[in-house]
Amino acid sequence: MSTDELPYAEQLTLLQQEYCSELPDRLQEIEDAWSSYQSSGWEQVELKQLHFYIHRIVGSAATFGFSQLSESTQSIEQTLIKQIQPRTIPTKELQQKLSEQISLLQQQAKPNSVDVELNSLIKKTEKKDSEQPLIYLLEDDQSLAKKLALQLSTYGYEIQVFFNTQSILDATRKQVPDLYIVDIALQKEQLGGPDFLKKIRTQEKLDTPVIVHSSRTDFEARLSAVHAGADAYMVKPLDVDFIVSKIDHLLGRELKRPYQILLVDDDVSLARHYALVLGQAGMQVQIVNRPQDVIAAMEENFPDIFLMDLYMPECSGIDLAKVIRQQQQFDSIPIIFLSTEGDIDRQLFAMRMGGDEFLTKPITDDHLLTAVSIRAARARLLAELMTQDSLTGLLNHARLKEQLVNAVSRAQRTSSSFGFVMIDIDHFKAVNDNYGHMIGDRVIKSMAQILRKRLRKYDVIGRYGGEEFAVILDNCSRDDAFTLINSIREDFASQVFHSKKDFNVTFSAGIAMYPDYINAENLNQAADEALYRAKDSGRNRVS
Repeated sequence: MSTDELPYAEQLTLLQQEYCSELPDRLQEIEDAWSSYQSSGWEQVELKQLHFYIHRIVGSAATFGFSQLSESTQSIEQTLIKQIQPRTIPTKELQQKLSEQISLLQQQAKPNSVDVELNSLIKKTEKKDSEQPLIYLLEDDQSLAKKLALQLSTYGYEIQVFFNTQSILDATRKQVPDLYIVDIALQKEQLGGPDFLKKIRTQEKLDTPVIVHSSRTDFEARLSAVHAGADAYMVKPLDVDFIVSKIDHLLGRELKRPYQILLVDDDVSLARHYALVLGQAGMQVQIVNRPQDVIAAMEENFPDIFLMDLYMPECSGIDLAKVIRQQQQFDSIPIIFLSTEGDIDRQLFAMRMGGDEFLTKPITDDHLLTAVSIRAARARLLAELMTQDSLTGLLNHARLKEQLVNAVSRAQRTSSSFGFVMIDIDHFKAVNDNYGHMIGDRVIKSMAQILRKRLRKYDVIGRYGGEEFAVILDNCSRDDAFTLINSIREDFASQVFHSKKDFNVTFSAGIAMYPDYINAENLNQAADEALYRAKDSGRNRVS
């Protein structure tokens, strides 16, 4: 088992153990740098090197439980900063003070001086959503139940169907589902659904989300559902796209890409700790320890947030921010500086140079998580307004083409393959002509929904225009791409849309693979040509 597969608590334990084992060498670096600073005749180059080593301890020690060591090095750092700014030679009294402070650091780094138990660093983690939520469906119309179960299963849910209240109650006592869908009026009793809900709410004491559905639209039926504890009420015939959205809302599973964080910090142990904390909250964190590697990392994974140390050797956080802001596509991405710098004027200067926020080390895990989450959510919202298609929430045409260019660059660097897929809803004009544009919009949204559900979180999905969609399948062979898209095609064709009468819709798709086509333009053209071959061959197929 790799380290990344270990439980969160064990990973934190290993990180702390690694830090403890590294600490004597880090402190020896400080002592050596102090000696070099003295023997050099108080040269600024040696002073800056000493400051760098001290700075790393200030930022990391408290995170791993050495709060006294952090406080001591913070005091030393403030003294050194005063020497750096006016470029002065320390007085004999100050030299003596620094020598005494530095000599005490080894004592404060002994294992018995760790004053924070590891358990206090480990936050209780919430149960993660299962890949396939379990849903119990109570419906005594067997044909309707099987049809609805089949439609919902194509969206990645595990559906178990029950035709009476006793069987679903027995199943609940063995395993509680993630959500119930309950018919309000069963044949044997007019309000059987609400009676079942009252039992699970009162006798079983469950707060599991419940969607009630019925052909009844009267106030009495709706009120009985409310009194029984239903979370939503839907009228038959059910709009599958709408019910899927409601399920995801009730389960807190609205399909959003995890926040992408690019973390730049030369302190490897501290960067790994931050990444672990943010990753446990569902974010995807890419660590860069050398500023010169940031450009390639940005192009590989377009981040929502830059999180970077202010003081790094060779290239400061301010200099790196300027480099990032030189590139238009990254100009609006927030930069959060992490540093022990407490001077408000220097913090403001850093933000004027391209930063958006300043977090002071040492920082607690909760504070870090909250600050990054808030800023990432705001950044994602603004980015979505600029890059998303308003009807489907998918990437718009321009952003999709940018992602295709990025995918080619990434594949070239990693010598990997990926697929580019063009999708077109068959005879869509006839849908609009026969059922109206509102129903047409519903078909388009359903297409977007099933693509989001069936594809991986890191695959890129966009609305190319009108009834056309495009997908970038990362790290995928042609056979795998064909199997996946063809399976989605079959599932989409099985969906029933309701209007004047029930109807089905199909789509055609064309696949082009990198490195068969070596640039974005050729990939786009090849996928488009494959799509037209599929349509010319009779539609409802993948080419």
